[in-house]
Amino acid sequence: RYFQTDIAVNNIMALFPSLYRFLSHSFRYEGVKRVKDALRPAKHALFGKNGIYQAVDVVKTLERGQGRECTTIFDIGAAVGDTALTFLREFPRANVYAIEPLPESFECLVRRTARFGGRIHPSRIAFGDREGEQDFHVADYPDSSSLLSHERGFSRAARGAKTVRVSVRRLDDFVQERGIPWIDFMKIDVEGAELELLQGAEKTL
Repeated sequence: RYFQTDIAVNNIMALFPSLYRFLSHSFRYEGVKRVKDALRPAKHALFGKNGIYQAVDVVKTLERGQGRECTTIFDIGAAVGDTALTFLREFPRANVYAIEPLPESFECLVRRTARFGGRIHPSRIAFGDREGEQDFHVADYPDSSSLLSHERGFSRAARGAKTVRVSVRRLDDFVQERGIPWIDFMKIDVEGAELELLQGAEKTL
């Protein structure tokens, strides 16, 4: 039921791009986020859970079956912290490593998650298959920005979108430097750059 409804909403948005842009920009505001959070239980009751909320339930079930809890979670492509906040609330013993390269989004992420103190570990980097700096392509809606350009298949970034230079790390090196023995749960949302990320994470995986 949820997916049928979601597809219908996406089709409506495709017909009314100005409405899509308005709603996308409105989701940046904290007041709108609070309304979404308040309505989410009703949405889940009506349509079922999807996406990250469904994944959280699956992981909790697996962890209970093994008699343990999640202690290390990676939120890669953390944007302004919506998913990181979900992880921090749903897994009260977990350390969450929130990875976000876009400066404006990173600042918002740090501000919104600060109350969780030492359990949140934000890093303003991107993960890829090599160390260094790279152009990061910034879409009109920042949560849809990517290391990939429009020409390389990043369809949601407009041609001529602005770019910023970001630090790129290999996940394998990041984990080794911090002495992280394992990752219980990893969410990846990097708008098309998943292959490069995974190629830099072979040892960890």
